[in-house]
Amino acid sequence: MVLSNLDDAKTMPAKKPESNVLKAANGATITPQLHSYLSKKDGGHHVLLRVTLNKKHTYLDTGIYVMPNQFDTTAKGLKKADLQLELRRLLVEALKTVEISREDNIKDEWNRFKAGEKSHEWLDVVTTLMEEDSLRKLIVKRGELEAQLAEVNSLIKQLAEHTGTDVVKASPSAQDVTEYEAAKKLFLASLVGRSKRDQDAFVSFFTVLDECAKAKKFKLSLDVFDMEFYAAYAKYILDDRDNFNNTFGAHVKKLKSFLKYAESKGFKVNSGYKDREFKILEETKKVVYLDAEELDMLWNLKAVYPQNANHIDLCVFQNLTGLRVGDCMQKHCVVTEKGEKFLSSTTQKTEGTYWIPLALDDRILEILEAHDMNMNILSEAVYNRDIKNVLKKMYKHYGKVDTLIEYKRYKLKQEVPCEALKSDLITSHSARRGFISRNINNGHFNESDLLSMLGSKDYSQLKKYIKIESTALAAKAASSKKKAVI
Repeated sequence: MVLSNLDDAKTMPAKKPESNVLKAANGATITPQLHSYLSKKDGGHHVLLRVTLNKKHTYLDTGIYVMPNQFDTTAKGLKKADLQLELRRLLVEALKTVEISREDNIKDEWNRFKAGEKSHEWLDVVTTLMEEDSLRKLIVKRGELEAQLAEVNSLIKQLAEHTGTDVVKASPSAQDVTEYEAAKKLFLASLVGRSKRDQDAFVSFFTVLDECAKAKKFKLSLDVFDMEFYAAYAKYILDDRDNFNNTFGAHVKKLKSFLKYAESKGFKVNSGYKDREFKILEETKKVVYLDAEELDMLWNLKAVYPQNANHIDLCVFQNLTGLRVGDCMQKHCVVTEKGEKFLSSTTQKTEGTYWIPLALDDRILEILEAHDMNMNILSEAVYNRDIKNVLKKMYKHYGKVDTLIEYKRYKLKQEVPCEALKSDLITSHSARRGFISRNINNGHFNESDLLSMLGSKDYSQLKKYIKIESTALAAKAASSKKKAVI
């Protein structure tokens, strides 16, 4: 049966009136009171504000008087809306007066205000006060609802597991989405001071993450990152975008960095990203690099294709020094140590100190001087795009074969056979592999020497760059046999 408005009114609980007692920052309390000794002839009484500070009372006249039945003794307020609004205005002004006054001049300051010598934008203040009070109440209510929702979700999960039913995860609330955006904005701001390359990489990561959410039809929030998300993320990166484990692993690594940062700033994050199966996948890459003969051919190609001089100089310089692209593409200086000249600085990635002897190859200094010691002559993206075509020209000019290389890539545990021309596999990262592998194979330096030159202490990372050539093994075997005969 539908209740009438009158029936509704009877069944609805009465709303508890809002208290008009205020407390100042200095500990004073301000309480509206009805005083009969200041009564009017018609029976109305004055409303005063009693200020209690350090156990002493001061009474401030509001100029309002009402009949006793119009004063709410519980809430210490007025029942008429217009008079209540005026009382709230005066309470706010009294609060300001009390907080800026000494105990002995509260009344004087109040009288100055009443005389019009002090004025405030009281309506804005009253509105703000009411909004802040409403916000506090809503925050408390939100906490209660979130607790109830967590309990309901827990019951849903238990029943779903018991019955074997697939349950669609609830869509994040507007508040959840807002918190995610706030954490994202704070994280990106924290990157200021890091290299532009790092900043651009994280901007790109968030762009792909947004695209994944759109493609897989879910909203991003800090609660969404669990194993169910991981599976959808993997499918998008590996299948939809046709990438491999290394690329997916790089995205997951950035995601974990973001979520750890959000947690450190007090945001509530789904702990699913800490699951041991929420893995940062890696592949063992095929070690492809230019050998010494190919480097010489490339160096001599400058006379044939001077328009590609920057690409050639950058490729040869990085191959001869083994520096990472960030350490390579910058201003360099030469230092002298015990009469020997070196390139030396702090590595960006590991903050170690590299020592590259100029005696390794005369071309190192020749290239530096040609570019005024500054190798920031091409962006990494442009270099990686164009060096492939330069190498194709080189092989064609010298009548050499651009070798077809077979290798394997992985999508999760799925093995994917691949093949490509050597020129298409060369990137800026290939130069570091070449530097390490060539120097290990020619026997001039050992692993400790290379770590010292490159400013690193990580043998495990060094080993990933090394490819032992069969010809180098044969040469060492012949040398060992010769020594044994002698």
